[in-house]
Amino acid sequence: MAVILSAQTTDKQVNKVTPSLFAAFPSSEAIGNASLEELEEQIKSIGLFRSKARNIQKTAVVLLKEFDGRVPRTLREIT
Repeated sequence: MAVILSAQTTDKQVNKVTPSLFAAFPSSEAIGNASLEELEEQIKSIGLFRSKARNIQKTAVVLLKEFDGRVPRTLREIT
């Protein structure tokens, strides 16, 4: 999720946002079930926050459906 946030944004800003984002949404399931407005509120200080919120949510849904909510461990699984 932090990689999605990092596009066209400084690492410093991403590092400010991720602790509260992950505290509010500690799992793929929590992110997948959140409203876009809730996600946007958490990351609104980052540029392109609306599209990033959509992409974060889509990623969480894929992780839930295809990988039981866990990030794949190998490149082969990811691709």
